[in-house]
Amino acid sequence: NEEFRGHRFAYYACLELFNLASEKGLSYVIITCNPQNTPSKKTCELLDGIFLGEYSIPATNEMILKGECSKLIYKYYI
Repeated sequence: NEEFRGHRFAYYACLELFNLASEKGLSYVIITCNPQNTPSKKTCELLDGIFLGEYSIPATNEMILKGECSKLIYKYYI
């Protein structure tokens, strides 16, 4: 909803995710987003991870049926 946009809720949720990952002993987290989703892309960039690239979704993956062709992939060390 429009009223919830621009408050960085996704950013803070990701920070909490990183805390939980640390508690579980993970050394990194991978987050993906659609290239067309500018707010999600900005959140991933704000989190200051490593951009691994844009990868095509294989034709056999069910995400293709939803119209998704590729994903941006980011890695965040805990």
